[in-house]
Amino acid sequence: MKLIAVLVLIALVLITVIIIVLIKKKHEEKNAKRPDIVQQSISLPIPDTIPLSIYEGQKVISLANFVPDLPDELEVNEGDELTVVRVFADNWAAVDLTRDGKTYSGRVPVHVWTGVP
Repeated sequence: MKLIAVLVLIALVLITVIIIVLIKKKHEEKNAKRPDIVQQSISLPIPDTIPLSIYEGQKVISLANFVPDLPDELEVNEGDELTVVRVFADNWAAVDLTRDGKTYSGRVPVHVWTGVP
């Protein structure tokens, strides 16, 4: 029984890793095809020594448009004010956006407000 439980756990981990890799690949392919997502020339690069988590809880302004592919992603327009809820290790972030008195939540790549790919 223990062996079966271990094998099931390993299978679940492998499936999760495969799903993450496929989602990341889809995001990379989508962003490679998007000429309208352009880095702003006035943006300053973020030094490697400063973690992106310093943005958590902060309000930031979107420097680029972002069109979602997945249901948990949020459509963002250049100039939108976002509240960063959490930054993830894969350079995506959970954000809140208030538009027309309604708050929307979702995930966006951090380059949307940092300008750094």
